Amino acid sequence: MPPKHIYYSKFPSLCHNASNVIVKSKNGEYVTQNCTTCGNADPLDISGVPTFYCPVCNKSVERVKRTKSLYDCRHCKIKWELATIVPDWKELFP
Repeated sequence: MPPKHIYYSKFPSLCHNASNVIVKSKNGEYVTQNCTTCGNADPLDISGVPTFYCPVCNKSVERVKRTKSLYDCRHCKIKWELATIVPDWKELFP
């Protein structure tokens, strides 16, 4: 399993105008952006996604077309789901 990384959405939270951290959702089915002040979750809009980096070589990766959370490292020739490299909701909001 790749190491977990902290990534922040490009957009602030609607509830507190605070940073939104990207996490695996409470139920583990989705990736969401959560307010760093209160933990409130909002769907992760693709336009708010930052640049992600390969967990193996640390080079920037591209999202696989027609998917929302599958990324491809052309350098390492690996694909991975975003949920595998971001923390679980419960790790940041116990």
